[in-house]
Amino acid sequence: MTYNLVVVIVAFGLMALDLISMIFRLRAGKDNVKPEHDRQFWTKEIAIFVCAPVLVVLCIFIQLGLIGTIAICGCAVLAVEVAVQELVGKKKSDENSQK
Repeated sequence: MTYNLVVVIVAFGLMALDLISMIFRLRAGKDNVKPEHDRQFWTKEIAIFVCAPVLVVLCIFIQLGLIGTIAICGCAVLAVEVAVQELVGKKKSDENSQK
């Protein structure tokens, strides 16, 4: 088992934990969730949730070296985290911008 494969497995684990935490974040702040979003918002969110795992899978097939694999997988994990924060905390950022 190479180090690149370990990095990919850890990246998938972190993305899975992030998506699981989204359920608890939505449940904890269900009063703050704004249900109406435009089509562009949902297109962007779905694109991130689809493309991030694809990037991680590509790291298995393309040998980028350890640093390259860490960089690509790290970007994918951060993209999922940002997408989850936008999906869950959209109302909070709107309230902060109005103050």
